[in-house]
Amino acid sequence: MWVSVARSTTIRLYPLSGEHTLPMAVDTLVFTIVYGIWLLGLGMADNAWSDLGILAVVVLAHVVQMTWLVAVRFDDTVITIVRPWRRRRIEWTQISGLIYTQDVSSTSRAFHKLRLVLNGHEPPQGRFLTETEVEAYAKGPVVMTLADLEPDSWSDNRWIRRSVRCQNQVYAELERHGLPKPGPRTLEYRSPKYTPEQTRLAVAADIIGLHPVTVKHGEPANDHDAHLISAVLPELAGTHGATSDIVSKRLYTIFFFDAEPAATAFIAAVLEIAPADWRITPGALPAPDADGDSTDRPPPLRPEE
Repeated sequence: MWVSVARSTTIRLYPLSGEHTLPMAVDTLVFTIVYGIWLLGLGMADNAWSDLGILAVVVLAHVVQMTWLVAVRFDDTVITIVRPWRRRRIEWTQISGLIYTQDVSSTSRAFHKLRLVLNGHEPPQGRFLTETEVEAYAKGPVVMTLADLEPDSWSDNRWIRRSVRCQNQVYAELERHGLPKPGPRTLEYRSPKYTPEQTRLAVAADIIGLHPVTVKHGEPANDHDAHLISAVLPELAGTHGATSDIVSKRLYTIFFFDAEPAATAFIAAVLEIAPADWRITPGALPAPDADGDSTDRPPPLRPEE
């Protein structure tokens, strides 16, 4: 028996160098205002001690911002992204996946941003899209800003090691809420519904111009179903002009056709003989389960309490 316990985890992002950019802009504004008041509003003279005092105020402002105003909080129902002067709460049910984007600063230094992709704004799955086309979908809230997607975790630099630990903490919390880490490439959308291998296969078929059909049959319930999967379906696909390439997985099988009419005819033929609970869909991505998962991984074993 499992008992649901509310859990909240807050991760401060101060070890991430990319996250210091916005607070530094705020610090510059604080310095300008304080310095202007000191010299013009109060008529104070400019000297080393006054400059040192103002600098101390700016440093203190930066420490306060990075300690309390740059963080991500993970709750059971929402993720809260905290930044200076703003806070955004997004329910987990509104998030469809993750993606990296890249920004180049005025100093030509590149920063990567891990963004949420919200429901209704995800790129079409299984299609080849150019970077320009993908960018239109990569506009979601930023979880964290990174200097490097693959930092050196074995570096002798203590700050880099702290940055790596911070990133891994964020990835672990996202994974715990069903959002796996994207591959270390920008503008590659990662949906929890499909594995990277499934997505790459579907995109490759789209590039080549094939017309896949995926039969989501699940584990065979009996010998009849096993015979359908291993013998009848391949023979039926062959009679409809399928290629010799067949992708056979534990829960689904993918057949490829050169022409769309042949794929459509194969779908109609399978529907006539398939059990009612089988899902036959065009494309190389299997139909999602009730929980939205389309991967071929076995369900995780949960120990009894």
